[in-house]
Amino acid sequence: MAKQHSPFTLTGTVGGITYYRMGDKYYARAKGGPSRRQIMHSSSFANTRKQMAEFGRLAKTNKMLREALYEHIKDFRSTKMVGTITKRLKQVLDGDDLNEVGNRKMMEGDPGLLIGLDLNANFPMYSMSHVPIHPVIDRNSGKAIVQIGGRDGQLFIGAIDSTTHYKFHLVALATNLDTCKIETREAESAMHSVEERVAAYDLEVKLPDPSNRVILLVLVLKLYRISHQGWVIPVAAGRRDMVTVIAASR
Repeated sequence: MAKQHSPFTLTGTVGGITYYRMGDKYYARAKGGPSRRQIMHSSSFANTRKQMAEFGRLAKTNKMLREALYEHIKDFRSTKMVGTITKRLKQVLDGDDLNEVGNRKMMEGDPGLLIGLDLNANFPMYSMSHVPIHPVIDRNSGKAIVQIGGRDGQLFIGAIDSTTHYKFHLVALATNLDTCKIETREAESAMHSVEERVAAYDLEVKLPDPSNRVILLVLVLKLYRISHQGWVIPVAAGRRDMVTVIAASR
């Protein structure tokens, strides 16, 4: 795989060389390798077909999660998001020791491996906000609660870029990671100034039916700038918002 270095970049195949774009860079490689027919039917590629089947399921689950959180992640400009989510889902899938490769299921793995997954890789929640959070998923009562704030009962968000205000959203996802069925519920906090200290408080959301489904809690921190005219403006058009999986239950 070679990089293209030129004022002009190409995509497509010319003279047996394939030119393509990956992320924000352009590459070239020689066309070759096994045919599609060989990969799909030859016994030599049996393991490849099993891995392809699993990767296809990972891709569908990845898309499901991104679509469920679309309103919170649509402004992110990161080419790493899909790969970051797939890597975590693969770790969950690898935890299935009941089924053979090709038939493994994410629902047999440990969804707790998704905790700490930041969907905005450029602005991870824990390294940027320093906000103590305490999530609880109570399947018996059908509720999820996240306490936001420190041990001293106070909450403080430092200014990031031109941030003057912020608010939290709590999103509960009830999903079968393998069949890609999902339901969501959401709650949000009031908007607060970065200059005020706010007493610790709870965000509570009623869970969708958790039966035979994984529950994921996602915390969203949205940053705003209020102009002199009183307009509420997302900081950097929403690209500084933070979206993190904070709890999981099966």
